[in-house]
Amino acid sequence: MIVQLTDCGRSESGFAERADCTVRATAAALGIKYDEAHAKLAALGRKDRARFKFQKHASALGLETRPDLACRTVEKALKEMQRGRFVVRVARHVFAVVNGTVLDMMPPKPKARVKMVYQSEVL
Repeated sequence: MIVQLTDCGRSESGFAERADCTVRATAAALGIKYDEAHAKLAALGRKDRARFKFQKHASALGLETRPDLACRTVEKALKEMQRGRFVVRVARHVFAVVNGTVLDMMPPKPKARVKMVYQSEVL
């Protein structure tokens, strides 16, 4: 598992926020800046420093649901995400995968169960 520890542009944008994994994952998966991802999710109803039901809004962001990758462990699902941009939802957290590399502030647990994967059409 290749992991790049990153805040996906949060510090550069001037935000100092917690509970923003959806913003970070959206920025990485869509290839946009953190503040742009923050604005997109705010327009969908996300409140600052609060959890957000990402699965309800993934399609509005142009993300395609990939149920074929759900119910696997993170390490097994990552084998199918070697090319493309993805948001991976596990229990109480989401993170991005870009061309097989996990982009997040902490490495995911390899044995964690994947709830859903969303794929971006942006390559």
